[in-house]
Amino acid sequence: DYYASRGLGDVYKRQGLYNEELLHQITLSSSFWQESLKEIASIKCVNNIRVQGLMIAIDFTDKNHDILPLIMLQKLIYNILKNGVIVGDSYIANTLSSILLFPPYIATKQEIRRCVCSLKRAIIETFPE
Repeated sequence: DYYASRGLGDVYKRQGLYNEELLHQITLSSSFWQESLKEIASIKCVNNIRVQGLMIAIDFTDKNHDILPLIMLQKLIYNILKNGVIVGDSYIANTLSSILLFPPYIATKQEIRRCVCSLKRAIIETFPE
């Protein structure tokens, strides 16, 4: 296991921060997010989707496959927020244009599906094909 292999298992267990059930739930939730986000992967402006545990980054490009300009990323974020999903962003000019999600591990499958549907709606609203 990850923490034990780094000598942290006992430290986390003593602090009450390590729980096999919790880690299992996070793994299941992460896998379901990854599977659910495939629904938006085929949208042209979605360049890459990265899921690491419950940290999610979705990278965007414009129709020329260039990094999405900041103004367009802000418009996308506004539309996502309007659709009821709270996201962060990561923007580095000419390098990276991403939205970030940090969902709670207690999100149900129904809530995850609803979130992905809202993301898809906002992306299509921002970038009609």
